[in-house]
Amino acid sequence: MSAAGGVGGPVSVGRVLGVDQQPVGPLSVADVQQVMRQLLGRQVPQVRGDVAGEADPCSDITPRPSSSNGSRQVSVMAGHPGAGSSTVALALADAAGAAGQSVHLLDPAAPGRSGLVAAAAVELGTDPTGTWLRGRRDAVVIERRALGESPARDGDSHLVQDGLTVLDLGTAESRSASGSPTIVVCRANVPGVRLVEERLRQLAGRPLLVAAVGPQGWAREVRASVGPAVDNLRSAGLVVSVPWDARLDVTGLTDRPLPRALVAAGAQLLSLAQTVGHLHRGPFTGSRRIDGAIQ
Repeated sequence: MSAAGGVGGPVSVGRVLGVDQQPVGPLSVADVQQVMRQLLGRQVPQVRGDVAGEADPCSDITPRPSSSNGSRQVSVMAGHPGAGSSTVALALADAAGAAGQSVHLLDPAAPGRSGLVAAAAVELGTDPTGTWLRGRRDAVVIERRALGESPARDGDSHLVQDGLTVLDLGTAESRSASGSPTIVVCRANVPGVRLVEERLRQLAGRPLLVAAVGPQGWAREVRASVGPAVDNLRSAGLVVSVPWDARLDVTGLTDRPLPRALVAAGAQLLSLAQTVGHLHRGPFTGSRRIDGAIQ
């Protein structure tokens, strides 16, 4: 996966993102919110280990938990098909788990489209409704859809969580702003940066980062194709290089530990996501660069 590097003028870090339409078996935003309520309301014991829709345009795709608990949410979206959003989402989850956090990784994609189907080390079966498959990977609990139809809604459910929830949203669509940090994944090539530029424009207003997957450093042709949205994020230090891995390119995600460099990129993205989320929610009127992005 590739890095974003250039340094430009200062730029504020708040931005808004909207997403592509999921091609098969999309969940509505209400469905995703309901799943989150059910998921976050369950008590899942913390396990420590080594790392190795059709969306409603008026709704947030990520529900906001109460500020009175320690809950945090990060959404990972694909800037274009084949960007590698599931890999980045798993890297975030593994990095958080290695740091001792309780982590849920939720994939609302239709069965057969999940990139996390083989990522759990232990399968825990379905939830009581038979709609969601659960598995565990060290400190990470992974949930993915078991059925093609949308899950039933339970209006009495509520958000209760202390830990991190990572939403692997792929190309699911959202036009609404959210205070939860959103990481948009793209390939570090000419088509990738052109497509992610459009996605970033759609999502303006949300606290954003870009995870660029590909070779370290951008080729001249790629740099020449960068649009203003990507350039602003690069200048703010909010485009992070995610290394491409030849083995994963062949096998896909499995229960084996991710490469250390990939988990390190996930940890960096988590740190930046926490920063931009805080700045987005709190008073912030100036422009500044956030240090720490891979150059």
